[in-house]
Amino acid sequence: MAYSIFSMKADYNLNVGNLPPEHRPDPVYDTLFPYYVELCALSQFRGKDHVIGGVPGHSVMYLHGACRDPKSDYPQLCICEDSDAANDGVGVTVNRYTKNANWLAIPGRKLFYDGNLGPDDRVTEQAVEAVAQQAIDLGVYNGVELLDEVKDKSLIDFAREESVGTDFALTFARSIFCARVPVTKAMMQEMILFLNALNNQYRSGPKAYHWDGLHDNCAHVTHNALAAASIWPPTKVGGRMFRHSLAIPANEYINLVLRCAEFPLDNFDAILQDEDAHDSLLEFGWLPARHGALIKTRDIRQANDVYDTDFHLFLLEPPDSKKTKQTEKYLYDPHCFDLEPNLRLYQDRYQTILDHKPTDESEFLRGGRDWSVFQRYYRYIETQLEDVTAKLATFG
Repeated sequence: MAYSIFSMKADYNLNVGNLPPEHRPDPVYDTLFPYYVELCALSQFRGKDHVIGGVPGHSVMYLHGACRDPKSDYPQLCICEDSDAANDGVGVTVNRYTKNANWLAIPGRKLFYDGNLGPDDRVTEQAVEAVAQQAIDLGVYNGVELLDEVKDKSLIDFAREESVGTDFALTFARSIFCARVPVTKAMMQEMILFLNALNNQYRSGPKAYHWDGLHDNCAHVTHNALAAASIWPPTKVGGRMFRHSLAIPANEYINLVLRCAEFPLDNFDAILQDEDAHDSLLEFGWLPARHGALIKTRDIRQANDVYDTDFHLFLLEPPDSKKTKQTEKYLYDPHCFDLEPNLRLYQDRYQTILDHKPTDESEFLRGGRDWSVFQRYYRYIETQLEDVTAKLATFG
């Protein structure tokens, strides 16, 4: 198999097949973290029939703790009401051919990522047809209108040709890099409010959604959903060239990995200067560097009759940037992909911060800092230490 990542800086190889495995099954993680988000970059779609998707690949997100709203006949989300760790989640994906919806909601991790296939099952034309029908039967397209250029297709043909491998059954056609980040319930609610409002503006017209590879694409949606929860600043959507922000799936994944892995958690002054971190600490009791923030990778199914299994992922990187190489090293660091080492790392990190807590209030205030925010920060660190210690107890 040929693996390559393309960037403005250089071409180099990344063997996806040798990426670190998940050492514990997701149900263990899901039990410990009821709310989390995965922002994922997907490799380029390439069918064996020579149909090729966009060069940048695709960006999706998976929200654990959020569900499709059962009261809506249109793509809308809500906080999950029932406690079912295996199914309490929803995939959010942008399809360029929808007219009255910016994004689609895909119920459950197994359909979203695996297309309901077992680990050793083969991707065949029959499997593609079957999962397309399953998505239709589950109501994925309920209330959704398609653009005129595909309206002559039957829904099953559309689902098979334009959704499988892009909106669901992702590993049928693509390899996946995900940054998984635990969030609070309140943060999840803010993301849901943002996404619901984004769709509702197109629901009944007269405004129609127009996908645009530069101005309004899948990565803009995933980025701004996280921004709604103060994880990072929002990016501009729409406008003319050079008056908007580029959003590229692989870059978004890299930026979130670095946001979490390299955030200066032990530097109170840096937190004060980071507007989003300051806001998320005060509003949600949350900072980007935290236990449970992990990298998750999934390779395309190699037993595959339908899709090309070579890996192609586009990165836009200035010549002097080191972001890609920085992120790549985390793929092989157990603290970044294996839950138990990650928890132990943060237990030590939280304890070290508390061990160096300043005790002289007057000296602290001479720096012009806010004492109430300082106290809030240390209460947060104490709470995180208690939480990670309790979670580690489940490992024995």
